[in-house]
Amino acid sequence: MGSLAHLWQRLETAPADAAPHTEWHALCGDGFACIEGLLEANGRRASVVASPRLNAPDMRVVIHKNGTVAAVCDEGVTPRRELAPEEYTLLHLSPMRMRPAIASALGLETSTSPINGLPGHFRIGTWGVPGSDRFPVTFVAQPDTTALAVTIRSVASSNQLGTIIMTPTAQGWSDELREWVEARRGVLVPAEDALSTDGSGLTASELWEGFIDRFVRRNGLNLAAPRRTKPKRKKRADRLGAIKAVEKALTQMARDRVSLIRSRLRDDQGMPASLPRVTKSAIAAAAKVQPHVITRVFNDTDADSVRSLFTLVNDPQALWDSGFGRVRLGR
Repeated sequence: MGSLAHLWQRLETAPADAAPHTEWHALCGDGFACIEGLLEANGRRASVVASPRLNAPDMRVVIHKNGTVAAVCDEGVTPRRELAPEEYTLLHLSPMRMRPAIASALGLETSTSPINGLPGHFRIGTWGVPGSDRFPVTFVAQPDTTALAVTIRSVASSNQLGTIIMTPTAQGWSDELREWVEARRGVLVPAEDALSTDGSGLTASELWEGFIDRFVRRNGLNLAAPRRTKPKRKKRADRLGAIKAVEKALTQMARDRVSLIRSRLRDDQGMPASLPRVTKSAIAAAAKVQPHVITRVFNDTDADSVRSLFTLVNDPQALWDSGFGRVRLGR
């Protein structure tokens, strides 16, 4: 099991923060694979990026007329360098992607109510046991303690039933706020305690059961009927279907790239030294699956062909030398 402590801390202090792919990767470390699918481009570029040199000043992002993007050090400490899209495209944690991931991890019935984004709150889903009421579970993230308390009180007051309110951490809770929520049969839950990762996605931590037991006691519920605590395992057919969809998407990408290389060679432009790196989000779009599915496919023991194709499409010379390059594709 892994920890996403740095991620939850960032969401606690700056819910609407956006950063390039590389910065999120550095923040989450080994846990990045499980949150990569929760990130979404916000349509903007970074104005500065970190220098690859230790203790060097940040570099200014410059967009040239030909569409290329470069990092420039105004102090002249770091040489100018061209940037790949993942180095300057700003990504933020998408509530629309967070909701199903959290709901699945905690065994909740996923909500379909509209989401206005963060800072603020959104309904994750509902929790309950067969034969009982369904209780709302809401995620709240605000950048300061006053706004956090106001939002939590508003959420708790808008429900006649007890409510489960999740915040990134417990850092903004006061004793008064906790007691106020408890008096209304609610429970506050820090995401950093309730959620963990197995390396490929979010999972419920062992502490989640403790929060649920506390909520059950406050609401006088009978848990004689078993409750859903873990998402159902995906059927083998579903896994193989996802692998097949990703393999088909990568195969088409390989064909498209061979066609591009052939065109360059025909025009005497030579073999390209590199090609734009294929990202998992691009594969997800081509395969028509959710981004987090790509991570699961790449980690699947039955997906050797997918991993081989991914390596191949990012290496122009190897791709040209492969079966894709040797066979005329009729394009």
